[in-house]
Amino acid sequence: AFENRQELAPQMAMPWRPLQMRWAKASPLAKQASIIAAKGMAGVSAGVLGLALGLREAKRQLQHDKPLDLWKEASIEVRASSDEAAAKAAAANVRDLCARNQIKEEDFWAAAQRLRPVELQLEELHALKLPKAQLKEKEDQLASKWKEKGYFDEQFLALDRATVFGRRLTSDAQGVDIGVLVPPYLPLFKGPGSMPSTSPVAWSKEMLETGEKALESWGCVLLRGLLTADDVKALRQALGLGERRAAEVGLWQQQQDPNVAMGRYTFGRLHLLLRGSPRYEMDAVAPHASLAPLVHKHFEIQDLAGNPIFLSEAQLVLADPCAELQQWHLDSATGRGLSVFIPLANVDLDRGPQEVLPGTHSLHDPRQNLRERWRRCLRKLCATHGAVTTMTENVWSAGDALVLDSGTLHRGLANDSLGAPVPILILRYDPKDRPPPGCRRSWLLAMTRLGQVLSNVFKLYAWV
Repeated sequence: AFENRQELAPQMAMPWRPLQMRWAKASPLAKQASIIAAKGMAGVSAGVLGLALGLREAKRQLQHDKPLDLWKEASIEVRASSDEAAAKAAAANVRDLCARNQIKEEDFWAAAQRLRPVELQLEELHALKLPKAQLKEKEDQLASKWKEKGYFDEQFLALDRATVFGRRLTSDAQGVDIGVLVPPYLPLFKGPGSMPSTSPVAWSKEMLETGEKALESWGCVLLRGLLTADDVKALRQALGLGERRAAEVGLWQQQQDPNVAMGRYTFGRLHLLLRGSPRYEMDAVAPHASLAPLVHKHFEIQDLAGNPIFLSEAQLVLADPCAELQQWHLDSATGRGLSVFIPLANVDLDRGPQEVLPGTHSLHDPRQNLRERWRRCLRKLCATHGAVTTMTENVWSAGDALVLDSGTLHRGLANDSLGAPVPILILRYDPKDRPPPGCRRSWLLAMTRLGQVLSNVFKLYAWV
């Protein structure tokens, strides 16, 4: 047996001999580089293993073995729980309020079209169900406050897109307040200057509180059924969708209005900039009539501080088949902006839904110190096990609006399907004193890299 072992030893060493010979012939520099590379790989492996163990312990401490279903916490069935009584009462009383306070009725609606929260404030007052005499007194006080804030100044009401922006390429309107008008949402408004609008939603106090709480906590909220099937159909027809490819839709729109600018910022996605277009702007902003109460509630503090808001973006994004994955990005670092994504067709998982990193809006919250911002961000990501898609019951339904704090990191997933392109209408609102993006390009690039890191780290967190 000893002799057999001696005979086999040279044969067992044979596979290693070429390596030994190469190592013996290698230069000292190559040997040193190989040793450094091996140590580096060992260090990286140890680091990944240590990170995995640390993430596993964090998951155990936080008791997040299973991911939280975000859309159970941050979604609203808007049509199922609405309350129209206060909205109807407020709309019916506009004429009487204006007559008592020497306000032209058309000026009231003109202020609403310029994103002043007159409708919501009047509706909230009527929701209190005060005695008639006390209600009139409160209405008069409210009207006096509106006058003090300049809601009905002639110079302010004279501003609109036609006078501020004129007929120019819509790309010139990026990040600039051009006086875009939005449709009022109270149900009885059918007066002069009425605009196309989707079906209004009578937001109850509980719905507004739920939506604002979700935006504050998670940086996102899903509004299920915000647009009706008829609303979606009307928008698709007005924007020239149907069975056309993305490029065909763009060419069709440019034939109707040559000022519509468009561009492809990632492969397979066509962005049509509609804000500033006399032909398409009003159709693009029509969903504001369903969103208005939540928008005004979100910017309530800015209004109290005398800082008005404006509609800073209205664009249609068409994702063709084989559209590639977008990079992580944020829309604005202003700290309070809102971005709204409304699909105009059902979006399955393989058709490029949106993906968000919940809680990342906290990184731009000026009310918190840096340590608290990171703590809040990481706790939310731990709860959801990282990124979350907009899928509910395996589909993002047409008309279901995803509302994001503009500082939330998000991206569009790849469209791996074949067939018609996926159209998504995007609206954005920002404070006038901090127009988007609210930061330098270097910061936007840094946030893209941070999104990649957080996404990969929490994939490991979900696995361990």
